[in-house]
Amino acid sequence: MEIQDVLTAEYKLKTFFLPGVQNTIDKNRHVIYKKIKNNSEGVDVSGEKVQFSIRLQNAQGIGARSSETAILPAAVRSKGIKPSVPLKNIFGTAEISSKLIKAARNPDGAFETGVQDEFDGLMVSYNNDMGRQAIGDGNGKIAQCGVTAASNVVVLDSGAFIHHFDIGMRVDIVVAATGVPVANGESKTITAIDITNKTITVDGTAVTTDATHMVVREDAYGAEISGLDALVGNQTLYGFDPALYPRWQSFVKTGAGELSLEKMGEYVKEVKIQSGHYPDLLVTDDLTQLWVWHLLKKFAEFRFDQPKVNNYDGGYKGLMLTIDGRPMELISDVNVAPGVMYGLTSKHLELKQYAKPDFMRDRGNILINNAPGNSGTATYKVVLEHYCEMIIKQRNSHFKASGFTKPSTY
Repeated sequence: MEIQDVLTAEYKLKTFFLPGVQNTIDKNRHVIYKKIKNNSEGVDVSGEKVQFSIRLQNAQGIGARSSETAILPAAVRSKGIKPSVPLKNIFGTAEISSKLIKAARNPDGAFETGVQDEFDGLMVSYNNDMGRQAIGDGNGKIAQCGVTAASNVVVLDSGAFIHHFDIGMRVDIVVAATGVPVANGESKTITAIDITNKTITVDGTAVTTDATHMVVREDAYGAEISGLDALVGNQTLYGFDPALYPRWQSFVKTGAGELSLEKMGEYVKEVKIQSGHYPDLLVTDDLTQLWVWHLLKKFAEFRFDQPKVNNYDGGYKGLMLTIDGRPMELISDVNVAPGVMYGLTSKHLELKQYAKPDFMRDRGNILINNAPGNSGTATYKVVLEHYCEMIIKQRNSHFKASGFTKPSTY
């Protein structure tokens, strides 16, 4: 490989491709990331951790007295914490052949076409995966397993989101509670997908699974960002038990039953009572959003006959509505489980990041040579890196409702 070929390829990548890649990632990223603050405040200089303040209880030195000369209320200080949370390491790797890099010297566009195809695929996979992580609990689950008896055709749970899988994806099949791989479950490549029957076929030795197992991306167990299922709830978070601090509890409703605007209003009001804040962003699955649309259309007398819809890049749609006199936006997301709705106060959620997604540099170069070493190949890799974590600052200003069913009027 002539150095001039590499320099030409570097120039074209840095000048023409990378700005477009970064803009496309930003444009098509998950709508939750667009709605919440994205910043590097509190991130240490190494980019490894982020620190921020949370108030668990307010100061309580308050009280009325019968006389102006009476003893003043005793001071009861507020209680707060400053969690130090590691940033998660999100990577995406694309590979470019040495042969394609040689084509960079030619004006026929072969290099540009080949690189664009590779980068387009990487950007789609990156945004899709970050969208899944935005809803998840950080453990890496793509799908729960069903019962598989010593087979390469892995049965998934009936509620699995089969669209998360793709041919060529590398996955681990692990025990959900511990992340320990099942026998022969490490580093499997998906070779086929059955959408109807919700199965994936993997290479190598056959595996046995049951409902205690799940599928994760290769080496990703416990390494993903904290999504809504980790942040909005009543489980211990940042080392603090919400049973001891009511402000650290989200409003959680299970078995919500038949969907109605009244129920949505009740949950919003419950959050307002608990936290003093109205949620401004509701996130649900596609079908539940359609049900809400139907209910709004039925209430024409309340000027809901023409609900406004916002269309976002990345395929997201926002339905504007008013609850208790407050404007809110209901977003549909394919990553949300059926019948689930999150009510979010967006100002209390943040995506902390060392920097925006960018490409790794090796002494200033983004093309990293794969040839050195005994098992080297005549290829170069380009590595996308993003160090980030989603945090929550006030937990009781959010709700999660599950178990919504179809309205009887639908």
